[in-house]
Amino acid sequence: MPSIQKRWLLKRTNKDFLEYFARELDMSLLATQVLVNRDIKTPEKARDFLHSTIDSIGDPFGLSGMERAVSEIGGAVSRSERIFISGDYDTDGTTAAAILTETLRGMGASVECFIPSRFKDGYGFHIQAVERARALGCSLIVTVDCGISSYDAVEAARQYGIGVIITDHHEPYVDGGGSQLPRAVSIINPKIEGDNSPFPNLTGAGVALMLSRALLGRMDKGLLDMAALGTIADVAPLTGENRLIVKDGLKLLHETRRPGLKALIKCSGINGRIPEPDMLSYMLIPKINAAGRMDDASNVVRLLLTEDLNEAQTLAEYLTKLNQERQKIEEEVFNSALAKLGDIKPQGRVIVVADENWHEGVIGIVASKLVDRFNLPSIVFSIKDGIARGSARSIPEVDICKAISSCTRHIIQFGGHKQAAGVKLKAPKHTLI
Repeated sequence: MPSIQKRWLLKRTNKDFLEYFARELDMSLLATQVLVNRDIKTPEKARDFLHSTIDSIGDPFGLSGMERAVSEIGGAVSRSERIFISGDYDTDGTTAAAILTETLRGMGASVECFIPSRFKDGYGFHIQAVERARALGCSLIVTVDCGISSYDAVEAARQYGIGVIITDHHEPYVDGGGSQLPRAVSIINPKIEGDNSPFPNLTGAGVALMLSRALLGRMDKGLLDMAALGTIADVAPLTGENRLIVKDGLKLLHETRRPGLKALIKCSGINGRIPEPDMLSYMLIPKINAAGRMDDASNVVRLLLTEDLNEAQTLAEYLTKLNQERQKIEEEVFNSALAKLGDIKPQGRVIVVADENWHEGVIGIVASKLVDRFNLPSIVFSIKDGIARGSARSIPEVDICKAISSCTRHIIQFGGHKQAAGVKLKAPKHTLI
């Protein structure tokens, strides 16, 4: 009787073809079967898959809006105008901001990098950022990992004569799923191109990397460590361009030249080991996210870009301490949410829980834990001064961002992806759940 392995192989693919394919590639039958399962069925495609590098990635100008963005940024640099980068406070947002900041400074540009506070500014690109850019004398704003729904902020910038370039990868849901977009100078977002996008799965860091490549006329491979972190942190599919970014980025992380990442890797206990996506997801990325959840995520950009060894060590130790604090508070909020549900087994379509005492920085993780526990979409709200700020997480069958977009008449602000979203709305005291 054939072994389980052999029965699996022979059941999946014609034996003669599999043996021929394995000989052509000088690989085992098992490894060859994995390629076939991925619909890679010719030696040429297999070699391209196995040996492709970041240099194999497609033309960044294939992204809609790229040509105009490069022209506008290049013009601002040549005129010595100040450029304002507005990012987001998670790992994808901070790495994207660092990628573009390093690129533009390398081009000789005067750059101001702004990461909003979760507690003072909220998620995304806001009028507060526009006012800050204006006060600093910036003529151009470039958003990273945000901005696709920032209509009011873009209009405010237009009134001040400040151009806005949006680089984002979030869903452009508007008014119940409409297609209206902000009136920016240029928008680079694979999601607005739908099935026609050459890079459908790029994260905010991935889009920033493509913009960097277009601006420089080459791929700066020294940016791949940050791009890989952003891609892994956002749980993007590790296929196509993302696979190449992570493949080469992991190699660079193992020998990164960045003092901040070196120090954080050491604090995470993975020093000397070749990092893998799961290892980074559980040991390194939570420390980076802790800054935005608990304090000021601009410290992450400082960590990524600093050349000072003492500053790098101080920041890495600080992020490690913040993450420990985050873990403790997260557990308390999760237990409190379970207590609110009591002995009731949630039924229906969604779990919604809220409290005035919950720390806003951990509600996204708590929502994820509720999804894992009950297999239902979950929204967790932290309420303060009559405003409910919520984080939503979902199951594969439910597009939570689209569902929220159908309720825009009740919502102050929202944005996100099919599986994760943020939302803000008014919350009368008697509606606490």
